[in-house]
Amino acid sequence: MTTERSAWRRWTLLGLLLLVPGPPLSAADAAASISIRGEDTLALSAHTSIPVLVGLAPGGAAFPLTLTPRIEGAAVELVRGRLLRSDGKPVDETHLRFDVPVVARSVGTAILRVELVTYACDPECRTISVQDGRVLRVR
Repeated sequence: MTTERSAWRRWTLLGLLLLVPGPPLSAADAAASISIRGEDTLALSAHTSIPVLVGLAPGGAAFPLTLTPRIEGAAVELVRGRLLRSDGKPVDETHLRFDVPVVARSVGTAILRVELVTYACDPECRTISVQDGRVLRVR
């Protein structure tokens, strides 16, 4: 009898959680954006930086921010794995520019993926995660 009540409670709780609406997607999209800039083609053995432009909603400058790049493929090597807000250079009131250091190791292609994690509070605070990716060619 206790097991049946316990199962009934779990299913009821799950049903209630599914009925509660989440925050609208447009609010999350407006809170942050990310764009990988720069050239798509790198010279072999080049030590360079790939610029990443981060857009934040007004007032978003007060919240913590991490930028986590990763590389898929052997042609390009990532020099630094995580960047913080202090690593960004202010472009204007709502944009930061991050320079992701990479080394072109071998001829071929690789995919640079970047994830931005920050917070938005309007009035409740929630985590915002935005991703972007770009194909890089080494010649």
